[in-house]
Amino acid sequence: MRKTKEIQRLKWSLAMCHGDVARSLNISAGSVGSVLARAAKAGLNWQAVDKMSEDTLELL
Repeated sequence: MRKTKEIQRLKWSLAMCHGDVARSLNISAGSVGSVLARAAKAGLNWQAVDKMSEDTLELL
């Protein structure tokens, strides 16, 4: 999925709910939750993610 960074931006920077993020990106709310769970497991926050490339985020 190449929307990893955008999911996190919408959720953390704009404080959108999972459902709104999912609808705006045309993906499932489960996909949003999965991306955010992986980020939390890696100890990431928006300040860290904002500096990372999409390719780097995909490897986490």
